[in-house]
Amino acid sequence: MIAPSIAGAATSITAFVGPLPQGPQQAPVAISDIADFERSFGPVASAGVLGRSVSLFFANGGTSAYVVRAATRVPGSIAGYGDPAGAADLYSLDVVETFNLRSISVCGRA
Repeated sequence: MIAPSIAGAATSITAFVGPLPQGPQQAPVAISDIADFERSFGPVASAGVLGRSVSLFFANGGTSAYVVRAATRVPGSIAGYGDPAGAADLYSLDVVETFNLRSISVCGRA
């Protein structure tokens, strides 16, 4: 008996959630390239881990993303994303019809 193959999952639309130094909070912003990101959230160089993650996503073939600037900053853990303030950041993605992956930045600084 031959085991069925496992189909790959599309990863072309990713949602990024985390602290950023500027931009709209708790609202998903659709972006299609780094220029879109920088118009909404400022330079990638000042956007910390989340900015670098978005930059690498597009550099490696990503085509579409949603970015949510988190209202809370939780140093070193995702614990704060379980509280009501942090949950609002995640639940703001409920208005997005489709995304394939979610990335949460948990660094204490943008």
